[in-house]
Amino acid sequence: MKRRCARASAALLLAALACAGCAPSRIGWGVVLWSADDGALKTGSVVAVRSESALAQTFTVDAPSGRLVTPDWRVELFSSEKAAQRFAAAYAPFVGMFGRARFAGVVICQKPDATSTWVYRLRDSQIVKLIALVPGDAEVNGVAGHWYDVLTGDGSRGFCFDADLKLSGGGAAATPSLSPLDELMSAVYRPAYFADMAASGRYDLAKFSDSYGLFPDPSAKRITIVKPDGTLSFSYTAVTASIGNEFSFVGSSLVLAVTGQGRLRARYTDPSGKSYDEEYVSMSSEEVNELIGKERARRQELYDALLQRGRLESDYFGSIELKADMTFRWRGYSRLVPDVVPADAEGSGSVELGLYLDDSLKTEFDGAVTFRFAAPGGAVPVSFLYSFADGGVKLTYLPPGASGDNVVTSVPATPLNIFFRAESQGTAWRSRS
Repeated sequence: MKRRCARASAALLLAALACAGCAPSRIGWGVVLWSADDGALKTGSVVAVRSESALAQTFTVDAPSGRLVTPDWRVELFSSEKAAQRFAAAYAPFVGMFGRARFAGVVICQKPDATSTWVYRLRDSQIVKLIALVPGDAEVNGVAGHWYDVLTGDGSRGFCFDADLKLSGGGAAATPSLSPLDELMSAVYRPAYFADMAASGRYDLAKFSDSYGLFPDPSAKRITIVKPDGTLSFSYTAVTASIGNEFSFVGSSLVLAVTGQGRLRARYTDPSGKSYDEEYVSMSSEEVNELIGKERARRQELYDALLQRGRLESDYFGSIELKADMTFRWRGYSRLVPDVVPADAEGSGSVELGLYLDDSLKTEFDGAVTFRFAAPGGAVPVSFLYSFADGGVKLTYLPPGASGDNVVTSVPATPLNIFFRAESQGTAWRSRS
């Protein structure tokens, strides 16, 4: 009898284990923060989360129509259904609420504090999803308001001050179309080097221009890419989406993948069959033109420091007359021909201050200047380091190729130094920085 009971217990245990093995696995419960398609997965709903892909950064969840794979930032994960239900109840008043940036550069902070680390800068009119209101009043730069926990359309999360946002929500009429594709198509993107130049403060204005970028035109179903070396236009008939916020533009070779932090990757093939895989960063015309304006003002300040010295005179290398419109006339430079100045140079041209000094040179030199000599075959650049001293200006010749990426990092091993007397000193010479 005991043996039969033992056999029965073992059979029941095996059946229970088998049943447990047949039951679908689940890693937790989630609340949908911002659905890409409310018809397939409703914002604010509680869903079972079946699995996670750390590599693809996705969750597989139970949707009304079956299993669905979604980017993990769209779902807040909880270990229990009860915890998810509590969060969903608190989130319910915010399900239909959004914010739109009042201007370019609105910051999202790591904490609800204006002094905390910035995690994101919004484009002008960029939309964010409101997740929660931080309790308590706040004040930023003398303005009273509140902080919101917010989510961007590419998955960045942080806190934004409400005075910087235009809030909307509460009903379908007040809720704008906010899919990741809409976010992508409403922005202007620039080659990634724009962000690199802005971060370093070193600009090549021949490449840093409002005319360059990736420009979506959804009304014409066309996306245009303009770069310094040419323009490509991609016309399409439809857009298809895949996992990871990647969009293919049907009828063209273009594929755009939103990678987060206002960045995307563009993959395409040009008419010759050459393939490209490029990174772009969101940057509005206002931001680009503001940075260009500041850089031009910096260069003008440097030029004014040269200009105030009047005509520059040398016993052996002639005289240089600088003019207010950033042009020059150089007479008597025959000793520099042809090693420095080409033989066909016309002795006049424009002045540029687009070269930057490496920090190691800033104690010895005040800057670098380029004289673009007019010539029959086109302007020829001749560059020098310069320093103000002894009542004049010392020029140190920079051979072609001495400034990689517009940055001068060293002085030639056997430098050619030319000293010019300043005919008019004007104000005190500018100190080195």
